[in-house]
Amino acid sequence: MAAQLTHNAIKRMFEDQNLEIENLTVQVISIKSVGVSNVSSAPERWRIIISDGQMFITAMLATQLNHFVQENQIKKHSILRVPSYTVNVIGSRHVVVLLGVEVVQSDYPERIGNPVNCDAEANANKDNPNTKPAPAVLANRSNVAPPKPDVKPDIDVKPKPSSYKPNIPASKPNKPGVRRTGNHIPIAGVSPFANNWKIKARVSQKTEIKRWSNSRGDGKLFSVTFLDDSGQIRATGFNDAVDNLYDSLQEGQVYLISRGKITIAKKPYNTTGHDYEIVFENTTEVEECGDSADTPKIILNKLTKLSELNDVEKDAVIDVVAVLKDVGEISEIVSKATQKTIVKRDITLIDQSAYSIRMTLWGKTAETFEAPTESIVAFQGVKVGDFGGRNLSMISSSVMLVNPDIPEAFDLKGWYDNEGVNAKIQSFANTGTGIGREITEDSLKTVAEIKDTQLGMNERGDYFNFRATIMYIKSETISYPACPTERCNKKLLRDGDDEWRCEKCDKLFPAPDHRYLIQMTVQDHTGTLWLSGFNEVGQIILPMNANELIGIKETDEAQYQKIVTDATAKTYTMVCRAKEETYNDVNRTKYSVLRIAPVDWVAAGLQLAETLLKNYSA
Repeated sequence: MAAQLTHNAIKRMFEDQNLEIENLTVQVISIKSVGVSNVSSAPERWRIIISDGQMFITAMLATQLNHFVQENQIKKHSILRVPSYTVNVIGSRHVVVLLGVEVVQSDYPERIGNPVNCDAEANANKDNPNTKPAPAVLANRSNVAPPKPDVKPDIDVKPKPSSYKPNIPASKPNKPGVRRTGNHIPIAGVSPFANNWKIKARVSQKTEIKRWSNSRGDGKLFSVTFLDDSGQIRATGFNDAVDNLYDSLQEGQVYLISRGKITIAKKPYNTTGHDYEIVFENTTEVEECGDSADTPKIILNKLTKLSELNDVEKDAVIDVVAVLKDVGEISEIVSKATQKTIVKRDITLIDQSAYSIRMTLWGKTAETFEAPTESIVAFQGVKVGDFGGRNLSMISSSVMLVNPDIPEAFDLKGWYDNEGVNAKIQSFANTGTGIGREITEDSLKTVAEIKDTQLGMNERGDYFNFRATIMYIKSETISYPACPTERCNKKLLRDGDDEWRCEKCDKLFPAPDHRYLIQMTVQDHTGTLWLSGFNEVGQIILPMNANELIGIKETDEAQYQKIVTDATAKTYTMVCRAKEETYNDVNRTKYSVLRIAPVDWVAAGLQLAETLLKNYSA
């Protein structure tokens, strides 16, 4: 069947920006990369001129679709089907934002028809007093000439399978001529090109009000995460916006939001995946919306089984659906940065992979957590940790939903009721591996085996269990000056004689929080290996924290050297990671210690005896 461009589509878009056209099919007649700002982190944008054979209009490709251009699937003369789009008016120009595309034919030989610029045509009609009103606004449509047949390419084309796999369930297409309810656009369409935008979204998460005071004055802020079935976006309010909007926006409720400033997303602090974020202004409008059935409560784009956490990088942000197995008591810690008390609570989760993990809740979430054990809990955007074994932690942007109405929860509940309640569960607790397995004598690698098998060539690196004796610890650079802010730990830079600056937090501190950065040589009976380790490793092999040790170094160098030397000639069981890195065009394998513990010789001896008996009995 010959592909058809949708007749009169551009004109209909132009005359009614709220109209959605089913099975919209257009041709690309021009494509160009454009920039939206001087910000280096701004995503690449592609401006595409699309045509229906009679008229053409400027369109912008949503950034999540950039790969179509980068993979050369969309090019000049390509034919596209557009299941999702929005129309914005910028000054006197109309711009279509393409939110979803399907490549019908990537390589089409020529332009179809002789399309004209819809904006120029409209301006010409406006300047000509003899021009008749556009048919779209005529009360009597009988005067409108019958439409011309659809423009058809003169060859048969079939839709090319699209590699675009949206992370959201497909919504039912609107019928031709149906208007968007409330004149709102999808969150995925929010960008600097969206003029007079309005979104209908659910508040999935809201932070507590944060306050600050510095030489420039006092201030306060809060953030919320909005979501709809196209994605999620973060919004932040400062000072007056906190007073105006904080109490109005409640978690779980759906609102119509408009009139906010669109800025480039600050990726280190923004886990929504959106390239932009909203800043609330004095003119921002928020209206509670009673119609919420079509707005999801949670989006799980990075759903991960607990057993897969071995392959997930430390500090990665993931989604989890799990059974609540145990709820710990509330405890308190003191923040190094503020010296304020922070409330925390640990809970234990399991899933179908028959693994359990510790999840830490913080602040108000920890205090108000009341879900009963054996509930199904969905977490969006939690952070993977690596201290005391793999663990998870909620962060300020995380979302938690108890017994959610989603297929993953129903499947998990069925598994738990039938099998999981009596299943043998493996733990990520600190057994010395950090990768979910108990270290056994036959799992230990020697230095010779590590090098001979070329561990580290895997793209993600290779993990191995290892036992060796520390022969040397580099004392010249045993630590680094870290940011005291909770969960930051970035290196501080001196700012004058008396202050230190964190470029990530953009804050000044009177003193750093020193953290270990260990480099050492270890040895077993087959050879030596150069290892590196971070603060958790240093706190085990040295008798004090890094702040105390650096304090001694600054006052008594000889005592400092003695403490470091005394930490050698001791044997440890370790879990390490090998990964090939390139430095100055030279490839080398870096070996890092993830977990370290003194050898339990009694347990090791019993395991060895068991292994020998098993081998001899065989």
